Amino acid sequence: MSDVVTVTPSWRRSLYAAWRIFLFVLIALGIGTVLGGIVLAVLHFSGTKISAVSRSAIRTIQAPQLLAGEVLAFIGLVSSTALMARWEGRTLADFGFPWRRLFTLPFWIGLGTGFIAIVCVVVAMILCGTAHVTGLATNGPALVVQAALWALTFLIVAIVEEVGFRGYPQFTLAANVGFWPGALAMTLLFTLLHVGNAGESPVGVAGVFAVGLLFCFALRRFGDLRWPIGFHAAWDWGQTCFFGTRDSGMFASGSILRTETSGPSLLSGGSAGPEATIFALIALGATAAVIYRCRVSRTVSSGLP
Repeated sequence: MSDVVTVTPSWRRSLYAAWRIFLFVLIALGIGTVLGGIVLAVLHFSGTKISAVSRSAIRTIQAPQLLAGEVLAFIGLVSSTALMARWEGRTLADFGFPWRRLFTLPFWIGLGTGFIAIVCVVVAMILCGTAHVTGLATNGPALVVQAALWALTFLIVAIVEEVGFRGYPQFTLAANVGFWPGALAMTLLFTLLHVGNAGESPVGVAGVFAVGLLFCFALRRFGDLRWPIGFHAAWDWGQTCFFGTRDSGMFASGSILRTETSGPSLLSGGSAGPEATIFALIALGATAAVIYRCRVSRTVSSGLP
């Protein structure tokens, strides 16, 4: 008797993937909400005054302010990934987050590449006269403290966004509808969630979409999220903390340098900052070309098809 191969219809596989991703998001939001409620209760009973501030109204952000919310998101997303992985008989590394090997060579290469890329963007702005470094914004020991605090903050931000968009959801979509259809869907969602940022511009939105695709391409090439996490953290830290420029309309409190921008928004970034310039799109394209030319061997434990 010949073997009978049962083929699951594509719409059923898509529906099953969507249900699993919905469950992943639900668990992450549930954990984050519970932890947030505990924190608010502790602050309330300790007598700390809490005032609600709309993100769209924020123009200057402090590292502790951003870090607090990102830590809650980090716990929620990593815990949700771990729970879904356990349910499926897999590990965090199978969904692109090899936390035991996070700070190994691919991460540091991504970190260096991200910093070099944003430096090239700002240097191009300086050469064309749309950016001017006017001096140090922070002096003395405070400079080291702020730089380290912002580095930690943007590391957590990078992990949250990469695990949240290119982690479990991307791997699940890749296994059920294909890598690039899933990558486009997650990148569109990633972009839409950045549209509401204060001071965002059309070129800035295009930059967010481009960087999302770059991270997906790097994930496809390298097999896990170490390179994207490193690049993401350094890119954000470079423009926000090192140069002290706008980042989606917000300035960092305690940046290293003070950089002023002016001129056409296509060359200066306008209210969105350097990542909303034509130079950023060129830098991201050049980075993708370098990744394409690199000889890489994907992570053996990668869960990508």
